[in-house]
Amino acid sequence: MGCQLASFEHLLVVRWGLPEIRDCAIIDEKVKRLRETSGREVVYIAVIPEDLNNFDEDQRARFERLSEGLMPLLDRMVIVIQATGFRGAVMRSMTTALILVARRANTLKVVSSLDAALDEVLDRLPSDHVAVADAFREAGVDVPAKLPAA
Repeated sequence: MGCQLASFEHLLVVRWGLPEIRDCAIIDEKVKRLRETSGREVVYIAVIPEDLNNFDEDQRARFERLSEGLMPLLDRMVIVIQATGFRGAVMRSMTTALILVARRANTLKVVSSLDAALDEVLDRLPSDHVAVADAFREAGVDVPAKLPAA
């Protein structure tokens, strides 16, 4: 599997590798299950780590189709592109432009760090911040420093 994921209540955290077809199906099913079991729209944090190679056209298309298909089930989706420097700036700018074209600026955000992601969704997270921190760890990402009492 090209990604690691973890969830708690209505939160889904995914550390992306190169997207494989089965990853998209797993994430799609997970979001639907979280929505059904929690009775709430899902908060989805997608982390694209700095060391991940650029997606090829097929992988980018898979990621975009998955994101678009999930939007009706999501309260908020935050894409954390951790690449730095010029490469990171270009990736975030291109992704942001696609979001604006798709008119999803209210529900879909692109940021450069987990703390910036937390700024976008803190008031939407489950109240058990210890369990939220565990979800970040289980997904293979650092716990945001701004997460209270984690």
